[in-house]
Amino acid sequence: IDGQHTYIAATTLFGKDIDFMCNVVDCTSSDWKDLTEEQFEARIFTHQHDNTKQLSAQEKFNGGFIGGEQRETEIVTELNNLGYTVQLTGKQLASNKSVACLKAISDIYDKLGLDILVRAIKIIDEAYKGSPDSLQDKYITGLTNFINTYDNHENYSDKKLAEALRKNAQEPKRVLASAKEQSERSRYSKYRSFNKCLEDQFLEMTGGGAIAEANSK
Repeated sequence: IDGQHTYIAATTLFGKDIDFMCNVVDCTSSDWKDLTEEQFEARIFTHQHDNTKQLSAQEKFNGGFIGGEQRETEIVTELNNLGYTVQLTGKQLASNKSVACLKAISDIYDKLGLDILVRAIKIIDEAYKGSPDSLQDKYITGLTNFINTYDNHENYSDKKLAEALRKNAQEPKRVLASAKEQSERSRYSKYRSFNKCLEDQFLEMTGGGAIAEANSK
């Protein structure tokens, strides 16, 4: 139960018969049974305040992780196994192998699954050794979308993509800048979104004419 101050203030002003809008959290499912007190409080905090105040992505992710939520637990565990740190608290740091784009990796998990997220981090590790620029939200998201789009084509493999990115002279921040510039130029002709332009950048770096041709078929 939360909101005691709101309840006391409102009932003092308007009487105890006043109606309240309530956010009810169901704690009866099996995955709540064995939580510690700390985990329970963290999970309650995240579920209650997600709809009543604007939690930061860091607060949501950290609350989910402390609360033993499956998504956050699996992401932290798998990335730790790869030697990467998920930045749960504090000011975002630009350091190698530190992932701070918590909303992006949560969205990737929800839309594409844990496997593709892990594969993208492995590619980033192979190509860039986990540099801060390669761990930006737009770059990780673009890479996972690219993997998801071309994964079933015979000309694609994670190994080929990692090798192509490693050998390519363009750093991730330049790739992102080129995609943004290409998208902005396209506004005057046939519009292409930033994500499609980023896909073009990856295709160009991988010499992906064959991949693109296979995809069009």
